[in-house]
Amino acid sequence: MDEEKREALIRPCRVTGVHIENVRRIQVIDLTAEHNVNVVGGANGAGKTSLITAMLNTLCGGRGEPAPALMIREGEERAECRVTLDNGAEAHVVWTEKIRTLDVRVDGKRIPRPQEFLNGLTGRVTIDVFEFARGDSKQQEETLKAVAGITEAWDALEAKRLELYAARRDVNRDLKRAEAHLGEMDHYPEAPEEAVSADDLRAEYNAAFKQREVN
Repeated sequence: MDEEKREALIRPCRVTGVHIENVRRIQVIDLTAEHNVNVVGGANGAGKTSLITAMLNTLCGGRGEPAPALMIREGEERAECRVTLDNGAEAHVVWTEKIRTLDVRVDGKRIPRPQEFLNGLTGRVTIDVFEFARGDSKQQEETLKAVAGITEAWDALEAKRLELYAARRDVNRDLKRAEAHLGEMDHYPEAPEEAVSADDLRAEYNAAFKQREVN
């Protein structure tokens, strides 16, 4: 594998296609993921959890459901899931009653130690969705920040937000104090609206005084 391809593989990637047969509630399904965010919906029992479990098991080494027999649709002898990534990698898992078999290929070439390879791709950008669902809002927030790799940047922005909030609070406090002080000051309705120069008043007084002496 050349260096350029190796670099492409270790960059963040996304799922572009999923093929599943006989996994739990799913008989056969083919999905194409055309966007960075794809929404899966359906009524209870439609197979949403089966889809997530199959993908999680395929990419992350069986963390979604450790017992192979529990992955197989009732009445069937085997199940499989094929997940295609946008970097040219494809992971294919087959479950039988007691065995989970994983095969990973990149551009059609088989990868030795396939689970180790997938761990390198998904270890930093996947989560256990079941554990995530059980967590509280704070735990979910921290998990999403870690997966997105923005924890440090987020914390820096939060610190800046708190700094700006404190500065705004201090300004508002000083403004209220100034308004209160202004309200306590004496008010002179006869005072001129525009500022008067003390020098001008002094000059006017001196001129009037001299005029009186002349008279």
